[in-house]
Amino acid sequence: MKFLIPFLVLFSMSTQAALPLWRGTTLPLREIEKRWGKIESTAHQFKTGDPKTRASMAASLLKRQKEFKGKPVQSIRELLGPNDGFYFTDVYPAYFIQVGRNHSEETWQIVFLLDRERHVDEIVVHKNCCDSSR
Repeated sequence: MKFLIPFLVLFSMSTQAALPLWRGTTLPLREIEKRWGKIESTAHQFKTGDPKTRASMAASLLKRQKEFKGKPVQSIRELLGPNDGFYFTDVYPAYFIQVGRNHSEETWQIVFLLDRERHVDEIVVHKNCCDSSR
């Protein structure tokens, strides 16, 4: 038993290394559709669109996660353009869909979470900032 506990601790730490260290606030699909709509997305529209345009396509991207899962990070940037958001490090492609004008307004982004090989594992809509105490 005394060997089992350290083993379980090490196992738990090693399996969590593949996950982002900090996830923050994310939204479920239903809330994304309620806030920004559910326009079908195309890579060209997303790539050339402003945050408001991208926001209207966020639900569509999440519904189509299987199409992106396993793709290398560079292919996401080629398909959707250079990212303008930031999540933990600049390795994760993140694209703004709502930009607050000050620290009391919410900023949201679509984030492509990656596995250890830097392939897409999951897409989330993540709250990038704001001071919730104001």
